[in-house]
Amino acid sequence: MDDKQKIALCSAIRTARYSRKVVSLLRDMADNLYKTDSQDLTTSLEHSMDEDLLAVLKGAIQTSSEKTPMEAEARLREVIEYIRNLEEVSFVIPIHPNKEFVKRLHDWCTESIRRDILIDFTVNRLMESGVLMIYKGHYFEYSLENLLDEYFSTHNMDKIFKLEM
Repeated sequence: MDDKQKIALCSAIRTARYSRKVVSLLRDMADNLYKTDSQDLTTSLEHSMDEDLLAVLKGAIQTSSEKTPMEAEARLREVIEYIRNLEEVSFVIPIHPNKEFVKRLHDWCTESIRRDILIDFTVNRLMESGVLMIYKGHYFEYSLENLLDEYFSTHNMDKIFKLEM
């Protein structure tokens, strides 16, 4: 797999939860490669994944030089290992994310952190607003409470009092 295919694969998967499903499906495909017709395997993948991911996977797995099931299995195992070894950034958020939110946040992560990264979510309804980001053991809190604390901190009090006069 070349770098362009790796980035496209990561962008098609986006979340750690979905990556586990994809890895499971690809393992099943690799395990059944010798037992089943390749057309049957492709059909089963088509019913299990969205079209964008399926197109990227087909490009990453199929090459014109593949002649044997052993070569196809090696390509599958390479893709599986790549997905399993992707770094993750976790977010604690107060809402269940929709697809657009996931896409925009993943795009931000690929621009701000690294090109090939997966995101993971934990929903905490006790949070009132903001987000907690966890990456490589470091916690970054972007909550409304933190912003207000910073704004009303001692070093900003002189600015606040000047506004009143």
